[in-house]
Amino acid sequence: MTVLADYQNKYRTVSFERDDDGILTVSLQGKDGGPFVVDATGHSELGPAFADVAADNENKVVIITGTDDVFVRDLDMTTFQDLNTAEGFDRIYREGNAIMRNLVSIPVPVIAAVNGAAMIHSEIALAGAEVTIDVDGGTLLT
Repeated sequence: MTVLADYQNKYRTVSFERDDDGILTVSLQGKDGGPFVVDATGHSELGPAFADVAADNENKVVIITGTDDVFVRDLDMTTFQDLNTAEGFDRIYREGNAIMRNLVSIPVPVIAAVNGAAMIHSEIALAGAEVTIDVDGGTLLT
């Protein structure tokens, strides 16, 4: 069984905080602690992070949100070095597939608290959550 201590400090671009009632807040963040930018690191971490959340039986409700006033800021293609190769494209495809597969496998209610613009990967809020809440003028670009 997975417990919060197993994954709480495991990722650079996702932070986790759970209250005494089992409500887990998953905050997407940049490597610098600011708003989340989809880069190679973030893209590779989201799938495993959602798998860890799904495997933790202490989670009763999951809230996914961004950092500051942004849900997902941007895409940094410069960090994806090998997309022009079959191996690189396959890796990014498998990571993207794992993001959605693991997100929808979370066995408790998932709430997306869209706290600002979701400039990319708005499917995290739209398809992965049972409830999507627009907090303070969230914008979803698809």
